[in-house]
Amino acid sequence: HRLVQEGTLEVFADGILLQQGEIRVTWVREGDCVAVSEIVKEMYRPDRTGTIERIVIVVDSDGLQSKTKCRIRLTRDGEVIVHAFTYEEFIEDGVVTIKIIREDGWYSIVRNPRDPRVIEHYDPDGCLAARVTETRDGRVLDVVKEFYDGCGNLIAVRHVTIHYRFLGDQVVITRIFDDGQTHTTTITEDTEGYVINRNGYIYRVRFVENGVELCDDQGDLIAIVTFNSDGTYTVTKAGEVGAAHVVL
Repeated sequence: HRLVQEGTLEVFADGILLQQGEIRVTWVREGDCVAVSEIVKEMYRPDRTGTIERIVIVVDSDGLQSKTKCRIRLTRDGEVIVHAFTYEEFIEDGVVTIKIIREDGWYSIVRNPRDPRVIEHYDPDGCLAARVTETRDGRVLDVVKEFYDGCGNLIAVRHVTIHYRFLGDQVVITRIFDDGQTHTTTITEDTEGYVINRNGYIYRVRFVENGVELCDDQGDLIAIVTFNSDGTYTVTKAGEVGAAHVVL
């Protein structure tokens, strides 16, 4: 016997809606035993750089997760860039570890998922290219990026401090780089989605059925990203006839 429960999810911080999506839980009964066989959670959110993320998480009966993430970025000239990532959980030395695989063959290993969060990035040949350490203190996130050459030698270190502020209906995220540059992203919740001000570049985001609408600051459509049931996504620009399908 199988039972499927469906519902919606919303994640708030200081009254501001930061994530929204849907969840589906499948229960299976075998004799007198009732257990969860699958949890599917699909969430949309703007990240700290103004990029839109769609995250789909599947949890199997053993508790292991597989996750797909699409990052949708709108450039200042109106180009829509979509990148796909696959997250896989595996057992390493008795510990559940996460591997993140990019479309181009690069991959990352989450060595420590919590504070401090440590991620190692590898090129397609398996050579360590970078290590990122994130340490959180309240609403301040310190990020240290170490870069390595093909022989594993440390060649550069970069540091950025990220400050989060919650002001009424908006989140203000300020990134301070070690060269003195400062980038500010403001995410404002409105009735239809979000208005994003990425260091002076303003655009709007609306979450629609199976996709995301990207509009300019006047609300005029720039493009729609639609996620299809066959594992592809479609990017349709305003006024464009037809669309290109990209396999995830």
